[in-house]
Amino acid sequence: MAFLEDFGFRLLPARNEREELLFLKDIFPVSDMPLLSPLEFQKRYGPGIEQLENVSFHFIPIRPQYSRLLFRETEKQGELFRELLPVENTIRKAYLCHSSNKQIASGDIVLFYRSEDVRSVVAIGVCEYTFRSQDPKEIILKIGQRTVYSFSEIENLTKKEVLVVLFRESRILEKPISFDELSRMGAVRGSIQSIQKVKEEALPWLKQRIGE
Repeated sequence: MAFLEDFGFRLLPARNEREELLFLKDIFPVSDMPLLSPLEFQKRYGPGIEQLENVSFHFIPIRPQYSRLLFRETEKQGELFRELLPVENTIRKAYLCHSSNKQIASGDIVLFYRSEDVRSVVAIGVCEYTFRSQDPKEIILKIGQRTVYSFSEIENLTKKEVLVVLFRESRILEKPISFDELSRMGAVRGSIQSIQKVKEEALPWLKQRIGE
């Protein structure tokens, strides 16, 4: 039951004719909704919608081989018929890197930029929280199967301190945003080779663009 509540489902007082529990989830905000934090908003109404006000936006680069696993919906239909990793079927995911970035906060919007091939923002997530560690066991304990990495790969990563970004996938962009478009609209600071915050002056355009 706690699992369902974590994704915005509410237990109704009534039961159906078979005496089964009934749960309800709102998929659109209501006018008289209580004041929610950006993350609580995501839990209640997401995925597919985000709280875009009073949060920061961050570009996160991701290589194609990892993007295919974290965001399988971006792949061609023929590539989907294979054995899946647990992370491919979950909304709650984890991104691991060696970035020194300390700006991402709970509720912030994370925009995953697929590098090397399509060079575009392909997916949107909402940050749950971040932490740093050089202990592979601690990382696995906190993220479980939310990552594309094996334990041996995480052990290798922790030769240096690792930044872990726990996030909820919200949606795949129907119209990916190319680097050329981001650059032309002044949203980026040079190439996206590490996590970077979206430039404030580009936010009005970007908020509109990700809704297309």
